[in-house]
Amino acid sequence: MLCPCSPSASQEQFLEVARGQRSPCSLTFGQLACAQESWLQDLQDDFLTSLYSCLASKPTTAVDPEYSILFFSKYDARKLLASLTAFSQRFSQVPLSLEWSLILMNGLWERLLRVPGIGTPPVLLQWLREGLEPFLVEPRVFGCLRAKDVSCEEFRQLVAALDGIYSQLPVEEQRNLYAGIKHFLTQDESSQKCYSEAIPSLNSTAWFRNYLGSFLEHATVEDLQLFGDEPTVASSLLRDWEDFSPAVLGALGQAALGLSVSSIQEKIPEEQLEAALPALGSVRGWSAEQSRALVSKLLRSGYQILDGQSLAELGTLVGGLNSSTLWSLSPEVVLEAIQLPGFAQSLDSLPSALKRTLVEKVSSRVDRPAELVKLIPNALASYIPKSLLVFGEEEPDVQDLNDKPWTRDQAAMFFADVVKAEPDFSRLSQSVLQGFTCAAAGAVGAERFQELAKAMRKRKVRLGQDQLSCLLKMVTLHGIPKDLDSYPKELLLFLSPSDYAATGSCRQFFANVGRANVDVLPREAPQRQQLLREALECLKIPGTQVSEESAEVLGRLLCDLGGDHIRSSGGRLLEALSHCGSFLPEQEEAIRDVLSAGNTTFG
Repeated sequence: MLCPCSPSASQEQFLEVARGQRSPCSLTFGQLACAQESWLQDLQDDFLTSLYSCLASKPTTAVDPEYSILFFSKYDARKLLASLTAFSQRFSQVPLSLEWSLILMNGLWERLLRVPGIGTPPVLLQWLREGLEPFLVEPRVFGCLRAKDVSCEEFRQLVAALDGIYSQLPVEEQRNLYAGIKHFLTQDESSQKCYSEAIPSLNSTAWFRNYLGSFLEHATVEDLQLFGDEPTVASSLLRDWEDFSPAVLGALGQAALGLSVSSIQEKIPEEQLEAALPALGSVRGWSAEQSRALVSKLLRSGYQILDGQSLAELGTLVGGLNSSTLWSLSPEVVLEAIQLPGFAQSLDSLPSALKRTLVEKVSSRVDRPAELVKLIPNALASYIPKSLLVFGEEEPDVQDLNDKPWTRDQAAMFFADVVKAEPDFSRLSQSVLQGFTCAAAGAVGAERFQELAKAMRKRKVRLGQDQLSCLLKMVTLHGIPKDLDSYPKELLLFLSPSDYAATGSCRQFFANVGRANVDVLPREAPQRQQLLREALECLKIPGTQVSEESAEVLGRLLCDLGGDHIRSSGGRLLEALSHCGSFLPEQEEAIRDVLSAGNTTFG
């Protein structure tokens, strides 16, 4: 029994709390839970708000979930809803304590099940919108339902009730509830619930409808894979499905990824495929085989790509077009399609050959580089030939260039034009700045060059060896600056600690070198080997043992340590070494020796 273990409160004390004459904090949660039921009816509507403020500052105990069930079981349903409404208004924008959310929801769930008509949409909607909303923001609250051994059938009924009010919920609430449903079904991605190949009632073709309902709209490809132990779950659930009408295909949403190529070819009626195109073209993650099968069947059914709209309607299925079909389209069709909202987002996963064809089609009708840059979507930008990015007398639109993900070679073509046109280098994107060339340096006055180099540091631009050599030459034209830490860290790979003396100590110098991209220099480069020797000397490491503190300073230079250093330092270096791209044979042998010796967290 819970209550004999908790010192009881008198009715007088309780009434003083109810009337606001005494703080709720003066009573324990156990005393409140063990109070007589009739006393609770004297509580004001804002009592739960005050009580939560008291509880949130206290640590939870093992019996609090049971106290929560007892406490809420004594509440009149109408009075509880009024209290929760006041609570919801107070905490609608304030995150609740996870621990206390779980505890309070433990009792609220039990009480909710006894509310008359709770399974009907109007009653459920009232409780969700007016009282329980702050608790349902945290998906892990649904975990308490699993901990309470809520059966799959009970949970299916809950989802059915939530599905009944789905259309009346704001999108953010739909997402929150979906996250909670997913948490219940996958329990933190560790073990799946309510699906089993061996149990007919748990592998029904209606599984998605039963356990996700309309909330399936918010599922990602990764989510679908979580609903079972492997990515084939969706295929298993759709394996015996026979009804592939447009309505069914539309309702599947992301679950349509479970369609096998044979199901596409044999079970989906050709004459109904066009009607399902809006839904199928919105699904993200089609395999090349699936998209080819769907598009082939669609074209056989008589679907024609006569304008940009009919091309854009393929959506994410556009990757199913073969090169010859796409090449046969007029440039005007492609030009119209890429300007339609949403179509550009369908191009990310296209094969390179199709991306290149789309760019060729557009560029054949667009003469000016600035217009081409503006029209080409981000997903196709890296496929624009370098020769088409020479602006000549035309002034570039810097913002348009900033917004695109260029390759280094592309950016080099217009870098000089950009630095002439842009007065504030800090506004340039990493994608544009990576195009720095020595030839373009002449377009920047000596006074502005250091500003350009500092902008590269802020944008974390990755430069090549030749670019860095040129950058260093320009930066140090009038001597080594005293604020070297304001420039790209990779410049330090071409300097020594003595050059850094005006900025900081040798330890600070090598700490920055260790965070730089040392792979700018080949592993066998004399400069890189010299840096490691000077670093070991600076850190006073005469032998072969490297401490954890020194390893932290060395950073990526650790990847150049010889086998003797690795062996002598034991497991201290393994975590850092795990981030190295590759090892020499002697390093690999040393790492195996350390692992075989034991006393490490690896292996």
